[in-house]
Amino acid sequence: MADMNKKIEEDVVKAAGVAVIDDDGLLVADDEWTEEREELAKALLEQDKKVVPPFWQNKYEKEAAKSWDLFYKRNSTNFYKDRHYLHLVFSDLAPKEGDTSDEKTWLLEVGCGVGNAALPLLEVNPRLHVVAIDFAAKAVELFHQQPLYDPSRCHVSVCDITTDPLPAVIDAEGGVHFALFMFCLSALHPDKMQAAVQKIADAVKPGGKVWPPS
Repeated sequence: MADMNKKIEEDVVKAAGVAVIDDDGLLVADDEWTEEREELAKALLEQDKKVVPPFWQNKYEKEAAKSWDLFYKRNSTNFYKDRHYLHLVFSDLAPKEGDTSDEKTWLLEVGCGVGNAALPLLEVNPRLHVVAIDFAAKAVELFHQQPLYDPSRCHVSVCDITTDPLPAVIDAEGGVHFALFMFCLSALHPDKMQAAVQKIADAVKPGGKVWPPS
C-alpha cells in the first residue's frame, strides 16, 4: 500500500506540482464575459425551461438516502476509487516535514461515503483526526468495515446535513480546523444549500478552511 501511495503521489506531483490548491495559475484563468456570450447563454436557457414537477422533487429528496443505501448495497466499496492525491491538492492536510508535535488536526468530511477520501488522508497524516458523516446508513456501515478504519482517529456516523445536528465530538473539540464536502452540495435542494453550508462553516474554528466542491 505504501509503495502504491508513493507512486500515485509521484504521478500527481509530476502532472500538477505540489500544493496545487495554492497556485492560482493552476486554478484561475482570465476569461472575458462579452454581451455576445451572455446572449448565447440566455438563448440556451430559453430552449428548455422544463422543471421537475414538485411531486417528484419531494419524492426524490425524501427517498435520497434510501436510494444511496441501495447503491451501496449493490456496489459495496468497489465503485469509487480511493483519493490518494487529496493531501497534495489540500496541502494543509499533508504531514509537515520535521513536525514532531502530537497536536491533533481535525477535519470534518460531509458526504464521506465509504471512506475513499478520509482513509487515504488518515493513512498519510498521523496527526489527522476525522469526523465523517453521510446520510446513507449502508455507506457508514461499510466505512466501519474498512481495513484502515481506526475508531480512535475517525468518528463516522449517519447524519443528514440538512436536518440533523453535527456529531457532538465537534463541539467537544471546540470545532474542526478544516471541512471538506465534495460531490454532496449538488445533491441538496437549492433551498437547503445555504443553511447546509452555514452549518459546515460554523463548525470550523477561526482561521480554519472550508473546501467546497471544485
